[in-house]
Amino acid sequence: IAHSCLLRSLNCLMKLYLGIDGGATKTLAAIVNEKLDILGIGIAGPSNYHTVGLEKTIENIKSSIINASEMAKVKPIFDTACIALAAINSKLDYIRLFKKLAELNYYVKLKLVHDGEAAINSIVENKGIVVILGTGSLVAAYDNKWNYIRAGNWGHIIGDEGSAYRIAVKTLNYVMKIYDGRLKYSPIIDEITKILKIEDCSEIATIIYTDLKNEDIARLAPLAIQFATKDNFLYKIIKEEAEEIAMAIKAVYLKTKYSNVYLTGGLTKSKKAKFYIDLIKEEIKKIIPSCKVKVVKVHPVLGSIVIALKENGIQITKTERVKLAKELDLLLKSLKY
Repeated sequence: IAHSCLLRSLNCLMKLYLGIDGGATKTLAAIVNEKLDILGIGIAGPSNYHTVGLEKTIENIKSSIINASEMAKVKPIFDTACIALAAINSKLDYIRLFKKLAELNYYVKLKLVHDGEAAINSIVENKGIVVILGTGSLVAAYDNKWNYIRAGNWGHIIGDEGSAYRIAVKTLNYVMKIYDGRLKYSPIIDEITKILKIEDCSEIATIIYTDLKNEDIARLAPLAIQFATKDNFLYKIIKEEAEEIAMAIKAVYLKTKYSNVYLTGGLTKSKKAKFYIDLIKEEIKKIIPSCKVKVVKVHPVLGSIVIALKENGIQITKTERVKLAKELDLLLKSLKY
């Protein structure tokens, strides 16, 4: 930290803040100055250390910081950084990650949080429940005492119900049952072989276990959702996953009593996944009739910026939040993110 302080004093008089959102698919870093201008953003590979390992996670976070700094034309030294990551499920996760991140010496002050906290701070003006529907899944909120409450997001092996990955894996299992003759033919088997560029379904197991990453597998979910409107077996899969999301929302609702539910994440952006999003809304209404459900499309890295600013005693207004969101959108579009 002392080394960071010295370098920071040599950087410039303007204070700089760093926000990072890291998950199963990508890592995004954003640099903001004290005037609340976004100076630069940087994109790198995934930073869920449960799936890519601790070394690769740190490497990708470092790359995102360097890329953002190059765009901003500043040295990578920041007054405060907030790094929001998936896979912080326990104190052990936190200790492992914080130790390695502190060694990077890019910041005077470091705040490490679960990626759900960044999502909450990015989209909730009033108190509410945030639902992330991406490669993984998460339902989260702060209660009235600002305790962080979450349900789900326990990883692709024992959790992530309702996620793109979970839907894709169940769909592939369905395809293999069709291939074996355990279930009747469905056109989904032809579409999957076409997308995966294979000649025979026996190759699915090979590429799933050796070639594809979790995020690659998850990209099959919108196709499965699209076919669910005309395939009863797929419809059952999609409905079950929507029910899982609704159950997780109920768990958080019982601890917070918030009636506002905000859906975000990759699946909410896909036109092919609209049927699934509508199913989730229906299932939420069944369990909690008073809930108001809204789809929002602000990137969680904005929440990391907000947290970093809060750590320095800076509270941003609604107008400033909107300004930051617009600047972020423009920069992301320029990089075709």
